[in-house]
Amino acid sequence: MGIFGLKKREKQAWNSIQPGDKVKISLGQGYGEDYFSSVDEINEFYIYIKTPNIGKALLDVSPDTEVNIEVEVFNPQNGKIRFSSKVTGQEWFREQRIKIASPRKLSWIQLRRYRRIEVSLNVEFSLVSEKESSVGLNLADYIHTGLIMNISEGGALLVIDKFISITKGAYLNAKIEFSPDSAIRAKCRVNRIESGEAKYGWGVEFIRMNPKDKELLRSFIFNTLSKIST
Repeated sequence: MGIFGLKKREKQAWNSIQPGDKVKISLGQGYGEDYFSSVDEINEFYIYIKTPNIGKALLDVSPDTEVNIEVEVFNPQNGKIRFSSKVTGQEWFREQRIKIASPRKLSWIQLRRYRRIEVSLNVEFSLVSEKESSVGLNLADYIHTGLIMNISEGGALLVIDKFISITKGAYLNAKIEFSPDSAIRAKCRVNRIESGEAKYGWGVEFIRMNPKDKELLRSFIFNTLSKIST
């Protein structure tokens, strides 16, 4: 049947799904455990998702098993697509993935532009002039340190324990560490300034980041959300 029975808006939502989009899947009538994966391939008739891990094993699903799917779509509209369908097969050899029939109906949920998560990440940053903001992501000679207390794909809350004279609209280059061997660099603009007892917080917007670091940030947020959900 494919997606030919879907309404126009539903077809647009289905066609917006891309390989790599994040997937949450549950089996049965929606009361089972949630598993997390990503889209491997999609066409008018099927969606293939990478087989989720269960500890050191892989999820084994029988044909005709009912599944509930939620796909988080990253595009200018940014939203979630939810539908129910059935498993038509599972591949184990060349590809480890689950084949699911396209749905007869689906729902689209508009999200705020970016998902924000609470974190505590080390950050190094340098203030740069407006002229310098148009070039490079490297830190300048004088480096400040602080903590990132929440983060999204669009920006972060940067907290420091000393006063630095700064105004809204100021620019900075930041290096944010996810782990000792994993970090991203971003050009930021200060959109909000807060102060508290011996702490100072800046709400910053990411205005430039290379594609590799964008994907690293997206994966970090998704993996963190996955851990929170389990």
